[in-house]
Amino acid sequence: MALALWQRLALCVPLRCAIGGAVPAEQCPAGSQTFTLPPRSSAHEGVAGDVNRVVMADFPSTGSTWLLKLVTAVTTDGGACASPSCSVYGQEKIGGHANAYNCLLDKPGVYCPCSNRWTPSQGALVFKTHFPVGPLMKQQPFEGPAYEASSQYIKMLLLVRHPIPTIKSNMQRWGGKASALSENLRCWGKWWERGREAVGDTNVHLMRYEDLCLNTAQVLHDFLQFLGGCYKEISLESVQSTLSRSKSLECYYTHTLGKMSASVSFLDRQIIQKVEDLMPLWGYSAEANEWATLLNVSGQSDNISRIRHLREADERGALNPWS
Repeated sequence: MALALWQRLALCVPLRCAIGGAVPAEQCPAGSQTFTLPPRSSAHEGVAGDVNRVVMADFPSTGSTWLLKLVTAVTTDGGACASPSCSVYGQEKIGGHANAYNCLLDKPGVYCPCSNRWTPSQGALVFKTHFPVGPLMKQQPFEGPAYEASSQYIKMLLLVRHPIPTIKSNMQRWGGKASALSENLRCWGKWWERGREAVGDTNVHLMRYEDLCLNTAQVLHDFLQFLGGCYKEISLESVQSTLSRSKSLECYYTHTLGKMSASVSFLDRQIIQKVEDLMPLWGYSAEANEWATLLNVSGQSDNISRIRHLREADERGALNPWS
């Protein structure tokens, strides 16, 4: 029996529908723009002058919304600085912000919540980008506003998460096949490795989601020192104090890191195989589960429904990176 239009649409996998067809097996062949287009442009027309324009390169579902919420909380507590949390996506609720009223504060293409009241006098800003996941998946040219915004930076924050939970989270949130998403992650990683080389190791800060979960205050404080501007004057004690007063800023998955990162299925091994050459560059082992001791950790939050509600609220504020 033929399906009605609404039934066919309901069955449509978001990733396939977004690109209008099957995803190619190889998204970044040799000679493609992933390897030929400059990942960093020296030109900068921004209104922010000489501030540290820090790109936060992150693949979807690696914790960028949570991180920007943390940065906003610890940088504004006490009023010493304005939040530097920004994004190339002007239509989203940046960092879990209550609304999407964003202002273009640095050209090209960096938007911050208007209520942040950020000014160049703060000395630095950090902006989220998933580039180039969309063009890769849709097999479209990289050139455009997202490339212009994402390729102009002074420093880089590379935010990563273990590939297995990264891919599975994307499948759960947006749909799609593990093979296509893993290939997309591989190509995203190749692009930003070229970005790391272009800007130099001293201007790159690698942050693993798992470390942020397990040692939130210290990892966050280390990033503020890298960010610079007025933010490097914020003490570790201040960060710890802010976090201790807001349970909503706790990591959702601290007690499940071991389970989420375990390679136990054929699907898990497929994901690892696709990106195993990149994993050491991100601080991960392709062989061992660094968080295996957390597999049987007890003492999870006694308010699972509250945590789930907060997580879902954060996810609703993020735009579909594949649309």
